[in-house]
Amino acid sequence: MKRYCDVVLFGPDIPAMRDAVDDLRVTAVLAPWPRHRHMGRSLSLIRAIARYARSGGFNVVHVLSEGQVWMNLLPSLLRGVPMVATLHDVVPHPGDAATRRVPRFLVRGFVGQAAAIIVHGQSLRDMAIERLGLRADRVFIGVHPPIRRYQDLTDRRDPVPKADRPFHILFFGRIYPYKGLSHLIAAEPLVARAIGDVVTTIAGFGDEFGPYAASITAPERFDVRNRVIPDDEAAALFARAHVLVLPYVEASQSGVLAVAAACGLPVVATDVGEIGALVRATGIGLLAPPANPQALADALITMASDADLRARCAANAQAALAGPLGDDAVWSGAEAAYRAALRVSRRGARR
Repeated sequence: MKRYCDVVLFGPDIPAMRDAVDDLRVTAVLAPWPRHRHMGRSLSLIRAIARYARSGGFNVVHVLSEGQVWMNLLPSLLRGVPMVATLHDVVPHPGDAATRRVPRFLVRGFVGQAAAIIVHGQSLRDMAIERLGLRADRVFIGVHPPIRRYQDLTDRRDPVPKADRPFHILFFGRIYPYKGLSHLIAAEPLVARAIGDVVTTIAGFGDEFGPYAASITAPERFDVRNRVIPDDEAAALFARAHVLVLPYVEASQSGVLAVAAACGLPVVATDVGEIGALVRATGIGLLAPPANPQALADALITMASDADLRARCAANAQAALAGPLGDDAVWSGAEAAYRAALRVSRRGARR
């Protein structure tokens, strides 16, 4: 964004954010970021953001998440500075307990106060207009930016050799029912039978892992890391993997897919939400129908058996970073939302 406009990042004062700010060389204000239940500290944070926005001569405040309870108070404190909100999930994913901690009426109230809303795909735009009753001229499609942090960390290390065997499959991220991990576990014996030496890494946290562990027929072929994964470790996992698998049964879009694109890592994904649209548009992997272990296994076997296909997918990912996932594309969607928000603000001022 800093290539196109002046940017100040207001975010949590945590090590990962400090490191990212140093790498990006962007102006930042980092502050303690309290949990929702800490009302006093949360109100202090919201007031601090509003004061900073009002005093700094900013044209727009862009809030990158809809899931902060107390952020509902921010628009009324901005006093004429329009707010843009990114809406990641129009409806909660099945079994996503973390998202459901924030009541949906609060999310609706927050989004309803935004002068413009950004979603990550046409199907999400249609859903937001229909289910949330948002005006079409307030809802804009913005590219989910590729997440480059893990690739940047990898670039600082010696290259990781990727021998043909074992073939490494990576499942990464939160573990909830909609992620379809059970279908990957069911597909794994089919993949192992076809290609032989294979390792499937499951890295992330979420649901109780016991039922998943009980369904694994060959634990020796799995590398299970059921916990929060530090950035350095995550970078090493993406560098080691031959393919990222996204066996979701339901989705809106995927930050994990955005990581794979930045890393040039081929993907095998299910055709759900905006994931299928992105894979087709960029050519970075193969698609399978959801909740179908045989079809998922077939796609993984195809990817494992064809080094040229993996190379093409990796090259397509790199090309996408300069095209449909590039900075110009990310800015185009954001700029449209910002200009619309400014028009709304000016009309309000004239009244």
